[in-house]
Amino acid sequence: MILNPYKYYKPPTGGGGFDMLDYSPVAWLDIADITKIYDADTGGSQITDGGAVGRVEDKSGNDNHAIQTVALDRTTYNASDAGANGNPSLNAPDTTRDYGLAMPTMSFRSFAVVTAYKDGLDSTFDTYTTLIGGDKATNSRYRIAGNLNNDDLYSDTGIYLVTVSKNGAADSMTVLPMALSTLIGQWANNVVDQPTTAVGYGPLSLGQGRAWVGPICEVALFADVLTSQQKTEIHEGLAAKWGI
Repeated sequence: MILNPYKYYKPPTGGGGFDMLDYSPVAWLDIADITKIYDADTGGSQITDGGAVGRVEDKSGNDNHAIQTVALDRTTYNASDAGANGNPSLNAPDTTRDYGLAMPTMSFRSFAVVTAYKDGLDSTFDTYTTLIGGDKATNSRYRIAGNLNNDDLYSDTGIYLVTVSKNGAADSMTVLPMALSTLIGQWANNVVDQPTTAVGYGPLSLGQGRAWVGPICEVALFADVLTSQQKTEIHEGLAAKWGI
């Protein structure tokens, strides 16, 4: 008799009844939910520990699924990542390729990410390592990327500034060192009609050598600017869920 190991699987939803759907994300990628992760961009088989990820299905209900059609550019699924407090994560194997997952074109103002940079101890970025990025057609605008040889996120008028709160602290572009953390932010000036290019999970199309180094556990994108109360609730819910 063969038992389905995922028959009784119920992914964690966070502390205090926290549910990301209460905040109406336009896209929500949750690496805690293995039932939404596959080894091929069209679906294929459910991912297993150490497998290369071809597809992460969007849990928002908007079908903004994240895929990688190039097998060599797929990130690795880790069922129990020490850098993610023993939780599941995605990691780029190295920084030599365009690792990441492409998502459909969409607009969003705010974002929430659970991630760490490397082992959580580094105080400067090794490169313009990119967490979320636009497509090559727009010179990869609308991106969240580390600032080479600095402890802050890269910013200039060409990529549109973001404001970011790390683990519920006051907004600051300084994020390193960064053990597993919640990052919640928005595009500068609350501009909604700028980030309409494809956005990605990981270093989407920013050029080889810019893969995000460290675990990526969850990404949620929102069409509206989150209120202070909503940011607090999401920080607290994600922190409880991921043991931060």
